[in-house]
Amino acid sequence: MRELPEINHCISNRHAYWCAKCYVHSQFYLESERDGTPRYLCRKCGFRMFLPGEVVPWMNGLLFGTLLLGGVGIFLLPHELETYWQWSPVCLAFAGFFGLIGGMMWFYVRKYFKWSLRQKLKSSNKLEKEADDHACSQYYEVSEDFDKWALQFLNEDQLLKLHDRFDRPQQAPNEFSSDSLELPPRNS
Repeated sequence: MRELPEINHCISNRHAYWCAKCYVHSQFYLESERDGTPRYLCRKCGFRMFLPGEVVPWMNGLLFGTLLLGGVGIFLLPHELETYWQWSPVCLAFAGFFGLIGGMMWFYVRKYFKWSLRQKLKSSNKLEKEADDHACSQYYEVSEDFDKWALQFLNEDQLLKLHDRFDRPQQAPNEFSSDSLELPPRNS
């Protein structure tokens, strides 16, 4: 049984951080790069997580730029063999650079889309069972990282209710309990 039944991390959500190794929206911890850029890492495997909803437009732009610059470079190549100014090698070099970055993004986003399609074809009962049995089971903790992760699936009110459910006040210890240790009186 999951500790947090309110959150099913096996349901596809393109606006939630996703781990390409664990194939789930697993909990993350936040690290900062030297320049202050946040980096979200999976708590289970330490792999860098990404937001599919943010990566797809960048991937499409880079791959489109690859096709555009590659096409221009190939089109200009025969005409520039006789001239001094050659733009086709520059276009082809940038096309290769954009293609490498866009191809890497495509590799991981493709994994997400395959997983997302499989998850959408499953029934809600099967998704609940998968979340219960998954190796990356989520757990409650009091931290900013947990709040950021949970807010991907819950709204503010639901998160407050979750905190209220787990943050039960501790009972005050009984003054006269039999398990308390008494020190002997001090000798003056």
